[in-house]
Amino acid sequence: MGGAGQLAVSAAIGSGAGKTSWATTEEVHRTYGRVAPEAMSLTFKANSAGGLPRASAAKIINRCMQVTAVAAGPGLGRTTEIRDIIRNLLKVSLVPLVLDADALWVLEGNPRLLAGARAPVIITPHEGEFTRLFGKLPKSNLALKRSVAKRIANQYHCVLVLKGSRSWVISPDGECYQNSTGNPGLAKGGSGDVLTGIIGALVAQGFKPWTAACLGVYAHGLAADIAVRAGSQTSLRASDLIQALPAVWSKLEKRRNLIRDFCWSSSVGRAAVL
Repeated sequence: MGGAGQLAVSAAIGSGAGKTSWATTEEVHRTYGRVAPEAMSLTFKANSAGGLPRASAAKIINRCMQVTAVAAGPGLGRTTEIRDIIRNLLKVSLVPLVLDADALWVLEGNPRLLAGARAPVIITPHEGEFTRLFGKLPKSNLALKRSVAKRIANQYHCVLVLKGSRSWVISPDGECYQNSTGNPGLAKGGSGDVLTGIIGALVAQGFKPWTAACLGVYAHGLAADIAVRAGSQTSLRASDLIQALPAVWSKLEKRRNLIRDFCWSSSVGRAAVL
């Protein structure tokens, strides 16, 4: 699903990542690379399953050692090669990782890999992905649901972004932020890929993982609210969120109190998107 990778890359570029590298197949890049010409490409000939080949692992890991943040998962596919790349990243990466989509699939059945990571990890599951990773969440009892999510973030030493109608961001220490922006138009394919790119860009700029996740979720929802004013919830597309990002960051940069709360930093970082 090359479009998912392109959405994440475009969102990272539109959210302040100074240099963005996109690791993908030659075939995907030929189709989608022109949409994000600012991104440096790290491309490989696809394997028989249409995904990244085994030979790509060493070069990808090496590139990830040269950046300030890695966002992985959107459109990667679910192959043995992807499983090996993500597991190796968790073992060796010294920079924060933002894991979504197919990168979360790698953790299914073995979420303990999170606790063994050398660097901070942010995971961004929706409730279905959370259930496959950690078990079902309580539906009717909000306090119990939040308590379970806090336990997971603490047990696996990760920042948990639990996506939903009002997404939560939970730190390993139990801090809990419930987002106030966004609308039902976000419940479409591709929306989560944009969020991954936004958070990855913020981490790349030097935000602490917890702060990057909170601000990223807020900005993502605000992009949806701005886009809906010019269109509708029914017609909202993930690419509309990217088009709204300039207005989002312009608005946030003028809100000094909010920026201070989120520890705003203007430094430029480098991100890698898988």
